[in-house]
Amino acid sequence: ARARPLPGCGHAPFGPGGADLAAIVREDGVLEQPRPKVGDDFALAPLPTRARLDAAREENRLARLATSPVHFSTTPDGRRVAGLGAVPDGRALGRPVLFVGNHQTLGTL
Repeated sequence: ARARPLPGCGHAPFGPGGADLAAIVREDGVLEQPRPKVGDDFALAPLPTRARLDAAREENRLARLATSPVHFSTTPDGRRVAGLGAVPDGRALGRPVLFVGNHQTLGTL
């Protein structure tokens, strides 16, 4: 790959009146370059050892603790409890239940 100046194109180089991307691709021969066979790029990279995986997990332990979701629910009498055990069952109540939470919480329901 190489950098190609596009004089006079401004912040929208491929918009109306701008550069012809198809012509640039043809001129640079991008599509004629040999493509690697599927999987070749992975064959060059060695697999991590169990020790390296364990070390990476330990290196990220504090970040996981700080960013992992904590779930709470509220009992009918208004007490907040850890976990989702107090989430009401809308079918049993015979009415809809509104869930309020972030994407991590709602993604587990």
